[in-house]
Amino acid sequence: MSNTTATEPNVKAFNSLFTKTTNFISYFTGDFGQPRWNSIAGIHGRYELTMQFDVDVNRTNSTLRSKTDPQFFLVEIQSIDLLPDGRVSIGYNPLTQHKFGTKEWEILIRASGDFKSIGIDLIKDSPIAGFERVLPN
Repeated sequence: MSNTTATEPNVKAFNSLFTKTTNFISYFTGDFGQPRWNSIAGIHGRYELTMQFDVDVNRTNSTLRSKTDPQFFLVEIQSIDLLPDGRVSIGYNPLTQHKFGTKEWEILIRASGDFKSIGIDLIKDSPIAGFERVLPN
């Protein structure tokens, strides 16, 4: 399925704009839910951007086909705490969560990833301690 990162236009654009991206398929088998493509990127050491869309998985020739338009979710991380047992606890700012679709995504692509182009002003110079432990940035 690695060809998806090179051939699916939205994935290709996401990976170009945000160079340290994690890509994966949730519910790959379809047994417990609709298979869904996920791309996640860390931005400015404090934001998490996720792109998701439903896919059809063809295991015979190892290809994917998008079934839905992508949805995008941008959240601001407020805190990252390492728990005694090694897990990480992430606190999100409930006031700075954004969901947008393909219209805003196309504007964002044309603006080379500048979120101001879709009315979102990001803090760029105040990373959250421990961010690199949970997200590529």
